[in-house]
Amino acid sequence: MELVAERLADFLQLPSATASLSPSIIEKDIAARGDIATMLKLSRSDKFFPSETVTIRQVVTGNALWRPSKEADVLLLGDSFSNIFSFEAMGWGESAGFAEHLSVALRRPIDCILRNSDASFATREILSNELARGRDRLAGKKLVIWEFAARELSFGNWKLLDLKLGEAKPSRFLSLKTGEDIAVNGTVESVSPVPRPGTVPYKDHIEALHLVDLVAADSRGGSVQTPDTFREVASHSQAVVYLWSMRDDVWTSAARLRPGDRVELRLRPWPDVSAQYEKFNRTELDDSALQLEEPVWSDHVEVLNR
Repeated sequence: MELVAERLADFLQLPSATASLSPSIIEKDIAARGDIATMLKLSRSDKFFPSETVTIRQVVTGNALWRPSKEADVLLLGDSFSNIFSFEAMGWGESAGFAEHLSVALRRPIDCILRNSDASFATREILSNELARGRDRLAGKKLVIWEFAARELSFGNWKLLDLKLGEAKPSRFLSLKTGEDIAVNGTVESVSPVPRPGTVPYKDHIEALHLVDLVAADSRGGSVQTPDTFREVASHSQAVVYLWSMRDDVWTSAARLRPGDRVELRLRPWPDVSAQYEKFNRTELDDSALQLEEPVWSDHVEVLNR
C-alpha cells in the first residue's frame, strides 16, 4: 500500500497543500483468513488454510484514526483494493489502506468514495447520483483518482454515466431529517438483486427496496410518532430503502422479500449511517430514476403479509 501510494504521489507531483498533514504511523499485527479460504467455509481448525498474520501500518492523526475529508481537493474512487486494511468489516484492520497512505504520501487530506465490488461503475454511479441530486461532490476538487482492479478491464460493466450537476427537486419520496427515526408500513414494489451466500468474496451485502403505499405505523420503540410524522408520510407515499440482505455470509429475512409483500420497517436517514455502511457491497434498483432519490436506512424488516 505504502509503495504504490508513494509512487503515485511521486508521479503526480502536486503542489504543497494549504492544510498539510502531520500523521503518525502505528504498527499492528492482524491475523485472518483470505477470501478463498473463507468462501470454502472451512472449519477454524483446518490445518491446510490457517490464518495469515500481517503487520499493518495504521495512519493516525492526533489521537484519532485517519478519516477522509469532503473539503479536500483530491477525490479517490476505489473498490475493495482500497478498502482492504482500511475497512474493518473486511477483517484486516482499519486506517491502513491505500487511501490513508496516499493521503500521507501527498501530505494532504483527501476525499473518498469507496465501495466493494463492481469497480467499473459502482463508485462512478455513487458520484453520478450525488451530482444529479444537486450535491456537487466535485466542488473544489482539482484531481480525481480512480482505482479499480485490472480484472475489471476483462469483464467489468463499463456503462456510460452522466456526471452533470443537477438541481434538487421536490419529490414524492420520503426523506428524513437528521436524527429522525420513524416506523412505516409499505408494499414492496421492486427489490434489487441479492447474491447467493458463498458466491461472492464479501460476506455482507446491502440491498435496495422500492416501497409504495407508505403509511406511518404505530411506534414500537424509538422516536414517538407525531402528527407531523403521519402528515409527512402521507404526503410522501414512496421510499427507496437500503437494508441488510446478507450478514456473515447468511441471508437475512430481507433477502427473500418479493414484490407485493406488505412490510413494516423502522427508517432512519441514510446520511446518518452512510459513513458506517457506504463501503459494503451493495446492489441498486434497476430503475435509474429511483437511483436519484434520497434513500433511507432500515435495520430490520417484518413481513406483515404476502
